[in-house]
This record gives sequence, C-alpha cells and structure tokens, in this order.
Amino acid sequence: MSNVKLWTRVYRGCAVVVLRGELDTRSAEDTAAAVAALIAGGQQLIIDLETLDFIDCHAVGALLGVREAARRAGGDVLLAAPHGPVLRLLTVLGVPGVHASLAAAADSAGGRDARRRAVDTIRSGRAALSGARFWMTAWWAAVLG
Repeated sequence: MSNVKLWTRVYRGCAVVVLRGELDTRSAEDTAAAVAALIAGGQQLIIDLETLDFIDCHAVGALLGVREAARRAGGDVLLAAPHGPVLRLLTVLGVPGVHASLAAAADSAGGRDARRRAVDTIRSGRAALSGARFWMTAWWAAVLG
C-alpha cells in the first residue's frame, strides 16, 4: 500500500506533479517511475512538495534520478514548496534546485517554449483526460507529433 498520492496539474503554464503523504523507501521507485513517465523531451516539470509530510533519503535519491534523466533529455525537474521534515532533509543533503514556493519554481522554469508546450497540450482538447493519463497522452503526442 502506498503512502503517497500523486496527481498532475498546470500552474502558470508549467506542468506540476503534486505529491501528498509520505514518500519513503517502499513507494520511492514507483513514484519516481510515475514522475519519469510524465517528462517529455525538453520539458520543465515542477514537483510540488507542499503537501508531502515526509521523505527519506532513498526517495530523495529516486527523485534526483528523475531530475538527472530529465536533464539528459534537455528538460529539468524543479522541487517546490517543501516544509517541515521534507525541507530539513533537502537542506541537510544540500539538494539544489529547491524553491520556496510553486510561484518561484514556475518563475525559474521560465522558458516561454516550455510554458507554450504545456498550454498548447491543454488547448488541444486532451485536457479532458486526467492525471497521469493526460500527461502520457501529451507526451506521446509530442513524441509522435
């Protein structure tokens, strides 16, 4: 049984993955795989940690692995709005690319092209799909498109 919930949304034109609950060794690999499946080549993805109550070192490593894969593909994964024990661990580990708020991460993602791709995907009519299915459909459209 997973202690973490994941869903997607768009914030100011940026694709956002929201994590809620506790992300630990048991759910780290599955969560990282789900996030990695959402990354299209060159896309900026923000992971919103505001509702994540706990994360362990293994889970941090899994998320950083997703970030590295995104960077190799020309994109990036930004971490946003951690608090409490999540912020404390990320600080102790010295994890770069952590933003105090979702707004700050969206500003950092910048890149009008990344924002335009996310908005174009939504306007294309695929917004009727939800969650991971929506983003996978968007990713396939970009790859095949």
